[in-house]
Amino acid sequence: MYQFQIHYVTDLDGQGTTERDVTITTLRAEVIRNALLVGAGVGALATLIIGIRRQQHSEFHATQERITELRIKAVEQLGSTNPVVRIGGLHNLERLGEQHKELRQIILDEICAYLRLPAPNFSELSERFSNEDSTHLFEPMGPLPTPITDEIKQEFFVRMTANEILQRHVRWKGNQGNYWRHERLNLTGAYLADNDFTGAKLTNSNFHYATFEIGASFKDAIFETEPKFNFAHFKGPVDFTEATFMTNADFYHIKASHEVNFSKARGPARLYIYMMENVGNIVLEDADFSEVGLSNMKYKGAGSFKNLKVQQKFWIRNLSFDDGVNLEGIDVTRFKFDDDIRFKIEPSKIPANLRVGVDAQNTGWGRLVNPEGEL
Repeated sequence: MYQFQIHYVTDLDGQGTTERDVTITTLRAEVIRNALLVGAGVGALATLIIGIRRQQHSEFHATQERITELRIKAVEQLGSTNPVVRIGGLHNLERLGEQHKELRQIILDEICAYLRLPAPNFSELSERFSNEDSTHLFEPMGPLPTPITDEIKQEFFVRMTANEILQRHVRWKGNQGNYWRHERLNLTGAYLADNDFTGAKLTNSNFHYATFEIGASFKDAIFETEPKFNFAHFKGPVDFTEATFMTNADFYHIKASHEVNFSKARGPARLYIYMMENVGNIVLEDADFSEVGLSNMKYKGAGSFKNLKVQQKFWIRNLSFDDGVNLEGIDVTRFKFDDDIRFKIEPSKIPANLRVGVDAQNTGWGRLVNPEGEL
C-alpha cells in the first residue's frame, strides 16, 4: 500500500490542476502518516523483543541463583551432626542432578568428596552389624572389641546412602534412563560401605587407596578409560566377571582377603596384577586379553586359568598358590616365566605342552617352568 501510494503521487505530479494539487497533498500526508505508523510499529516491536530478552535474562539469572542456593544448602547439610540431615542433603543433591543435567558432574564430585572424608573404623560394625550382644566374639584374655557407638552406626548408613546414589547413576546397562554421563569419578582413599557397580559404565574412575568394606562387584561393568585401583583394600569378594576394559587395567599392591574373579573379563590391552596380598582364589576362566601379567603374589587358595585366552603374552613372576592351578584349555600365543610358579601338582589340569617339575624341597609341590620354545 505504501509503495502504491508513492507511485500514485509520482504519476499525478505534472498534471498541473488544482484538484491534482489537493490530491497530491492528501496522498503525501497519508504516505507520511503510514511511514510514521510503520516506524512506530517497528519501534514497538523492537521494544517488546528487548523487554522479552531482558525478562528471560533476569529469569535465567534468578534460576541460576536459586540452583546455586539449593546446592550450597545441600552441601551444608552434609556437614550437619544430624545423620538424617546429612542423608537429606544427599537426596537433595541427587534431585538437583536429576532436574539439571549440567550439574550432574558437580553433584557426583560432591558425593565422591563426602566419601573421601575420613571415616570411623567400621570393621567391627560390618562383622557385627545385626548383633548387639557381641561379647562372644572375643576371647576373655584378648582385647575388647571396638565399641560401636550410635554415631558410627549412623555414619555407616549415611555412607551407604551416598554409595547407593552414586551407583544408581553410574549403572548403565538396563538403567540408561538414570545413567549420568560423567568425566571423572574421584574416589581416592574413599571408604565404600556397599559396593555394587554391576553394569556400570565408568570414565576416569580413581579408586586409589580406597577401602571396599563389604567386597565389591564390578560384574559386567565397562571401564571406558584406564581404571585406577592401586593400593585398594578389598575386605570381601571381588567380582570383575564379564567386565570390559577398553584400555590397560593395572592393579598394583592390591590387598584382598577373598576370591578375586576376572572370569569372562576382556579387553584389547593388558591386565597386570602386581603384588596382591592376602588373596584367596584368583580366577581368570574364559577371560580374553591382549596380555596378562601376574607378579609377586602369594595366594592362599587356587588359581584357575581355564580357557584363558591371551592374544600376545602371558607372563608370570614370583607366584605361589597354597592350592592347585588349573590351566585346562588355555589359549596363549606366548608364555614367559621370569621366575617359576609354585603350586600343588594336578597333572590332569596342566596342558601337555607345559613341563611340570617337582620341587625337591617341598614334597607334593610342583614348579611350572618355561616350555621348550614358544607356543
